[in-house]
Formats: sequence, C-alpha cells, structure tokens
Amino acid sequence: MTEKKEALVKKIRDENYEAILKNLKGRAALKQAVYKEVCQVYKELLSSLEMISGKLKDDIAEVKDVEIELREINQFESMLKFGSDVLIVSMHSNVFYVNPAHFIHKTGYVKEDNSKAYCGVIHIHNFLADSIKYNRTNDTGYLVARIFINKERHFFVEGRGQFSFLYEDFSESVLDKLVIDNIVELAINHSIEFDLVAPDFEHIKAISLMDKQLQYANSGYQTDKQLGYKFSAQAGVK
Repeated sequence: MTEKKEALVKKIRDENYEAILKNLKGRAALKQAVYKEVCQVYKELLSSLEMISGKLKDDIAEVKDVEIELREINQFESMLKFGSDVLIVSMHSNVFYVNPAHFIHKTGYVKEDNSKAYCGVIHIHNFLADSIKYNRTNDTGYLVARIFINKERHFFVEGRGQFSFLYEDFSESVLDKLVIDNIVELAINHSIEFDLVAPDFEHIKAISLMDKQLQYANSGYQTDKQLGYKFSAQAGVK
C-alpha cells in the first residue's frame, strides 16, 4: 500500500471512529435515557394495576364468580384478569424513532429537537380469559392501545374509542399518576363493553374432520373477540 493510500485509509478510519463516538454519546445515550424513563412509567403502570385490581376486588366482593387477578408474566409483561377478560400490558425493550410521516413531526415541540421523536412503547392487549385458561393458542387478542413515551415523559396514545382523541397532544401531554390510572381504567372498561359476537351460521356450517380434531387438541372452537374496529395495520388506513 502506498503512503498516499495509507494516509487516506487512516483519515477514513479516524472519521469513522469519530462518528462512532458521536453516535455513542448522542443517539445511544438518548435511547438509554428513553428506555429508563419508559421502565419507570411501566413500574408506575403496574402500581396502578395493583391499586385498581385491589379496589375492584373490594367493591365487587359480594358478586360471586367474578374473579380479579393480577400477576406478572415476566420482566416486561403483566396480566390483569377481570371476569371473562384479560388485559396483557407489555413494555417493548427497544426504543423506536416515530415514523417521519407521523403527525408529531409537524409539531414545534419535535421540530425544535428531533430527539424528542425517540420513544419507548407500552402495548395493552385484550384477550378472553378462557383463551389463556384453556390454552387456545389460535384465539386472537386485540390491541386496545399503545402508548409512546419519550425522554421527557411526553406521550401520545394510539387506539380507538376515547383513546383516539384524549391523548394525542404530544407537545403538552405528560404522563403522571392521574393519566396512568385513567388509561388503565379506560382499557378495562373498553374491554368489558365489547362482547363476543357469534359468527354467521353460513361461515361455520361446514368443517373438516381434521379441523374438528384440531379443535379437540386446542380445547374447543377458535374464539375471537370482535371489538368493532381495526387498527391502521389491519385496515390499511388510520
């Protein structure tokens, strides 16, 4: 290798190393800051679940056979059972950059500092309690809401019903105990109010023996809770 080429290679390596340092000090440190904040929010959300589940147990103590149970599934996921429904609250372990086409990028809050568009995500899914009890692995759960949180605890919620308009002001909305409690209660009530819808007879009148045998193996018919909406990923539009 000629001296000229060696000098060029050294220059490129030095520039790359400086870029690595810059990214580690900037982007990597930012993601860690967001992650720590989301971990704290998740802990507060679990405290809210514990408080609300305890209150529900006391207030419906006279109602037989309506079980309230909260349990931790793993470090990033917990489950609240209430009657025939279950909420699974899960925190994603990664930090995401919100899609540049998303409305938050039009706000002055994000325009003045693009790092505010890096968020952690907490999902709230609704399943039927029997799906879990009988291990009906083909049953479908539905995303009730997902919460995006940045390094400053600013947040927005994607969902339907009241979730579609209550928490969309990313610039001004900051997570606190009152908001977290309200999100949990909205998700519980939202799940209770949407009942099972029986499929049309014409759609289920014929069945193969293999399908029926698979139903035996999976503890019965596949059962999905129709919540009356589709998220953008399902419907193709928001």
